[in-house]
Amino acid sequence: MAARTMLGGGCCIVSAPWLLLVAYGLAGPSVANVLLYLVLVVLLLTIVEFVNARRTTYYLTTEQLVVAREGFLQSQLLIAALRKAHADGNIEVKYAYEEAGEEFYEVRIRTSDSRKIIRLKGLDGNAKDIILKSTDTPS
Repeated sequence: MAARTMLGGGCCIVSAPWLLLVAYGLAGPSVANVLLYLVLVVLLLTIVEFVNARRTTYYLTTEQLVVAREGFLQSQLLIAALRKAHADGNIEVKYAYEEAGEEFYEVRIRTSDSRKIIRLKGLDGNAKDIILKSTDTPS
């Protein structure tokens, strides 16, 4: 979920009662009702975006990264295409944590065509190696 969507929804929840109170007092019910509908639309869009973000699942194979929502394929990103993303500086690999002696990583991939960020959390060393090997330049 985009940070600006979360921030917009949070600000809408916090500030909407005060804005509506002032609007009803100063501008009257007609202007305040328009503002109320606008607040409801922003809240609805925030909830829809949050639900879609929670339903999205990423599958990493040796050949592609698959984005699925509710079991339906949304998009695919070929591992070989990650070379271009790595060359552009759009891949970050960070150490996340260690559990039972095994290290886990977080990978952020910014796709150049859609400018979205794909965050993969809890990747083990094998998954990290698949992504990093795909970004190595061929010799």
